[in-house]
Amino acid sequence: KIEPVPQILSLNPTIVAAALPTEFKVKIQTISNSTKITKYEWSFDGEIQETTANSAIYAFDEIGPHTVDVTITDSSGKTSTKSFTIQAASPKNAVNMLLARNLNNLNAIKTTLEGLDLFDGNSLTEILALEDAETAMADLQQANATAVSDDDYISIMGELVSIVIPDLLSATKNVNSLPFFPNEESVNLEILKSIGGGSYE
Repeated sequence: KIEPVPQILSLNPTIVAAALPTEFKVKIQTISNSTKITKYEWSFDGEIQETTANSAIYAFDEIGPHTVDVTITDSSGKTSTKSFTIQAASPKNAVNMLLARNLNNLNAIKTTLEGLDLFDGNSLTEILALEDAETAMADLQQANATAVSDDDYISIMGELVSIVIPDLLSATKNVNSLPFFPNEESVNLEILKSIGGGSYE
């Protein structure tokens, strides 16, 4: 018998400054709206933490790759586990690595959006808050250019890990036409009247 289980989609961040306590968060997908995740178990290089929220704070003492295993349990008792590789680096190197990755992702996303029609491109740009992310990245690049101490880089890192830019965009489904039946209360008749130049009596 095969049954669906909750899914762990991603972990953020995956690049951190060594020795800096960092908040890790997972993005999950539950089986249905009626099920909730009741427990998160985090294994940081074998060191276990349990939380009831989708975040945990941990500091890696050594520079290099580390493994984080996350196990989630939902209200129906189903579990799912996923393993992630985290790169810990000096504050300066961590900032430069994360800046480079985010800028590459941002450019790749913008290239993908340019291939879409205007409505889809503008909608996704707004949903992903790409203009805000681009502005924040530019500010952090300037701060990085003048940073001199570990404290400077740690401050930049704190802001940098909060900027989430997708690795890629892909279409999972396509339709040629889709019936649309809006609820009466969500239709603004005054706007339709203005567009049509008539009345709706």
